[in-house]
Amino acid sequence: MANGRLILKVFALGLLLGGIMTAISSFIVFMIESNYAYGTLTGIVLLLVSFVLAGLELSSVMPLFRVEQGSGNQSKNWIILSMLMRALIIFTAIQAMKSPNKQLILILIVINVIALALEGILLALIYVLKKEFMPTPEEVKATMRRMGRATVKTVSECPNCHEIVEKEWVLCPQCGSALPRLCANCGKPLKGREEKCMNCGATIEKQESVNRSIKTLIALSEEEAKPEAKSVRYARLAEAYLKNGEIDLALETYRKAIHFSEFDTKRCNFLVKMANILHNAGRDEKAMQILDAALQLDPGDIAGAMTVKSQISAEGTAKKAREALSEGNEAQALALADEAIKLDPSDYHGASIVKSTVLTHQAEKLAEAGSKEEVARLLTEAVKLDPRGTGPAMAARDRMDPKAKGREEKAKRKDLKARTKAAQK
Repeated sequence: MANGRLILKVFALGLLLGGIMTAISSFIVFMIESNYAYGTLTGIVLLLVSFVLAGLELSSVMPLFRVEQGSGNQSKNWIILSMLMRALIIFTAIQAMKSPNKQLILILIVINVIALALEGILLALIYVLKKEFMPTPEEVKATMRRMGRATVKTVSECPNCHEIVEKEWVLCPQCGSALPRLCANCGKPLKGREEKCMNCGATIEKQESVNRSIKTLIALSEEEAKPEAKSVRYARLAEAYLKNGEIDLALETYRKAIHFSEFDTKRCNFLVKMANILHNAGRDEKAMQILDAALQLDPGDIAGAMTVKSQISAEGTAKKAREALSEGNEAQALALADEAIKLDPSDYHGASIVKSTVLTHQAEKLAEAGSKEEVARLLTEAVKLDPRGTGPAMAARDRMDPKAKGREEKAKRKDLKARTKAAQK
């Protein structure tokens, strides 16, 4: 192995001669002696190609001299191309022997033949000693050990607030929602910052960048600065704690950010963020208290505390509606769903699905009694509440009123046509 490496190093240095001679010879043969070979334009093109190949050949010297892993295949390609160009240089030089510079041309031919021979020997060595460019058994084992560690698969955005997230984050730094994290080995969910998958036992590769960021931000926040600058630093540190899954530390750090801020609007923004974090952690009572404090501080509600408060209330009501529906109490489920939608018309909590399901069940019961008009009305409303077909409304409508879908599509086309005409006017 040692002798093979030494031979490769020696012949790799020979590429220095090859690269230099390619550049010099091509300039003399293709430009100075171009009248005896090719036209000037062709000579310029060949010269440029030669310079590129000379550069590639010279760039292969150090990787081959060091016998770097994987350098053999890449260098092999450049050497083959350089040898082809060198053969063309030698052929062209022979054709230019009629020039007055016959002695110079002869020297170039001899040196290029030597360089061609060195390149040929090096090319053969690369083929014969290809194992020298491969990793050692120890390196292979180390790589296999690293590959044996399971990494984490996760979403690229928060499922709640849709902010972009990274795979090593445990919680969303914007809303505090737990980010879905799966074992890359078995695909089962991971909890918190587990070091091993509880399902398959695979080691989860540790991600240290967040920890390093936290240490840096702690040091930065402790430095002397103006109050507003310290507030910003503590807010950034709180976000880093969330990324690491440390909710209580994040909340405490946000309190420090509020303490140092001189602006009520900014304090309210931090309070609303804390409320979102508490809500996503299942601490709704505490979240409501913080939102009330934000509304007292900011009656104009620039930070949107009332919206968050309505969403939390609506989500709790929607949850009760789902529970009532699962227990078969459809009247209560419908009333609770209506209340949730009234509290939060955006309906991210899914109350409309509950209402749609109840209306579908009512339509199915009426269909047995033969009340077609009321059935059609209920099914139409149910489908509007659930346009994606998450619940049973769409399937029930297609089953009980097969022509309804066609009528709906026809009405949509008519409406689109009317709006297009109105826009043209």
